[in-house]
Amino acid sequence: AAAVLALSPRHGPVGGGTLVALRGGPFSARAGAIGRMLCRFGRSLSAARLISGHVVECVSPPHGAGEVQVQLTMNGLDFTQEDVRFSYRGPTILSIHPTLGPELGGTLLTIDGADMSREASLACHFGRFASSPAAWVSRARVRCVSPARPPGVVALGVAPTTGSAAAAPAHHYHAFEYQAAA
Repeated sequence: AAAVLALSPRHGPVGGGTLVALRGGPFSARAGAIGRMLCRFGRSLSAARLISGHVVECVSPPHGAGEVQVQLTMNGLDFTQEDVRFSYRGPTILSIHPTLGPELGGTLLTIDGADMSREASLACHFGRFASSPAAWVSRARVRCVSPARPPGVVALGVAPTTGSAAAAPAHHYHAFEYQAAA
């Protein structure tokens, strides 16, 4: 029976899109040719591409932050049983520029970090109650424009608009200061 023994890489962003190599085997050339080979990340299926009798590639589907078991099927019914895990990571902010802007908003921010997702719903969250769409540049950079807010310092986070930025770990945030209009 086929077995998945290792993944490379073992992590990627919550928005999916990571090309993951599953290593193990033996993987069936026939199953690969007829298109019945699928990867399962938690409960989500992804098409598999046979590279060799010991390597299959799949693209990680979107999933919330956390670990999921990755399995492979040759027939669409029977899945491998090894406990091989893929870790979905939310965006982590390493730096923002600039770190302050006017209370009227409109400041273009460049946010550098890791695991920035390419998903369309990604947003910059300014405190708990204001957000603006994030423009994906790369897995290490997004850009967004600050919305209007009263003067003061807020926690700036990057997360999908569908989830609450407040639910993300604190190390995913950096301070952004709104300054009063003169």
